[in-house]
Amino acid sequence: CNAHQGKVGVLALAPSEGLGVTDPELRARHLTAINRFRLDSNPIPADPNAVRADPSE
Repeated sequence: CNAHQGKVGVLALAPSEGLGVTDPELRARHLTAINRFRLDSNPIPADPNAVRADPSE
């Protein structure tokens, strides 16, 4: 049974929820679409402090 509800790549590659999109303004503009398939009504906000300028760090 394929039980995923979307956004698999973003959630699988991010260190935790809320960190899959590294541009907080872009994420805020598309938050409705990002959370479209969530079962709960509490969207996970982006944590701008967790985004590193150099992903190799």
